[in-house]
Amino acid sequence: NDVMNLLTSEACVILPEVESIRSPNRHFRQRCRLGVLITSTPSSSSSIDEVDMMYLMWNEEGIPSRIVHQFPLASSMINDLLLPLKTQLLLKPLLYKHLSAIHFLITLSGEALITLVYEGSKTTEFQDHNISQEWCNLCENVIESLLQIEISRDEGYEHEHEPTKIRALSIIGSTKGIRLVVPENATSVQEELHVKLPTINNVNSGIGTSTEDVILYYRFPFDGFSNPNAHVNSRCLEWLSQVAAYNSNGEDLLELYCGAGNHTCALSKYFPKVLCVELNKSLCICAEKNLILNNITNVKVLPMHSEKIARQLKKNKRFIWKEKKIGKSNGKGESEPES
Repeated sequence: NDVMNLLTSEACVILPEVESIRSPNRHFRQRCRLGVLITSTPSSSSSIDEVDMMYLMWNEEGIPSRIVHQFPLASSMINDLLLPLKTQLLLKPLLYKHLSAIHFLITLSGEALITLVYEGSKTTEFQDHNISQEWCNLCENVIESLLQIEISRDEGYEHEHEPTKIRALSIIGSTKGIRLVVPENATSVQEELHVKLPTINNVNSGIGTSTEDVILYYRFPFDGFSNPNAHVNSRCLEWLSQVAAYNSNGEDLLELYCGAGNHTCALSKYFPKVLCVELNKSLCICAEKNLILNNITNVKVLPMHSEKIARQLKKNKRFIWKEKKIGKSNGKGESEPES
């Protein structure tokens, strides 16, 4: 209530009725991290020890300790991948040796990215070209196998009871100072969010008027933030777009902490120009790619501290900055504006 009062009184923002957005009860997370425990026991039938792998959840102290076979909060795709992935890894000692955790990033559009996180002792092996090449070849075999399995669709989404297959899958091997990627450079996943956004001709004509079905396309990197709950994310974009459509009044938009452009792609059409600010350069690069994916041309992405922008605007200072290719910086991880 305090936030709503501040927005409506100080900023004169007209808001639609606030509602509670209900998330699906199960299988709503498109991103999760699980610890890994590799065990070895003597075999009764051969001289080779029997190796097993277990998934672990972290406890309150941040220690992976609780064994899990399924993770109901995670997407159906993630749950359907757990056993086949385990089976494939156990067939290939090079892949499970020194393995400490596995990160999953998936999308409603059917893409998946799996990161195998290794202990620091794996670094020496990855530095050997022959071993790293063998690791990549083994991952190609794993990907080929996993692409054949049937995947359940998540609750609450279209055709949820129809099984499907993974559209695209990549695997990253990560250890201290080294990263291997299969296929090469496949470090992000593409998402497609189906949302209902206010039509342009209804801007300023009243909240809750007609909407149109829109598909928003995104690429989300494995090492950057993205909303792990696609259902809530979609509903949030719809609500924010209603606010933007009714309050834009022909003014430009400054978006701080824009990330990969998650909100930007939905809101940009309600403003003449949009300036997005984000410090993380990999997210800035993704934001620019997402603008291209959605044919958006009225947005500029500025790689710098949002806090610095806010402080100077509070002092009524204006920003004039030189166009710089994202990736270059002033040595502090950000572009340097002229104020």
